[in-house]
Amino acid sequence: MRPVIGVTGNIMQAPEDKFKSFKINYSPWGYTEAVRLAGGTPVILPLTEPTCACAPSRKRDPRTKARSSSRARSTIA
Repeated sequence: MRPVIGVTGNIMQAPEDKFKSFKINYSPWGYTEAVRLAGGTPVILPLTEPTCACAPSRKRDPRTKARSSSRARSTIA
């Protein structure tokens, strides 16, 4: 099974006039291609508010599905 590797996305304004009010999440092709060539499956992670993406992962220890201890938080970056 190929590992799933997250690639942080970027944000830009849509280049066409009719879509100027839209922001686009994207990742440079070379980043995802490098993950693929290394044997992984790239997944582009869109930029969001810091509390949206980080809060759930810091509340639970995925190994036990229980609240993380201070020791577990210090070993998981």
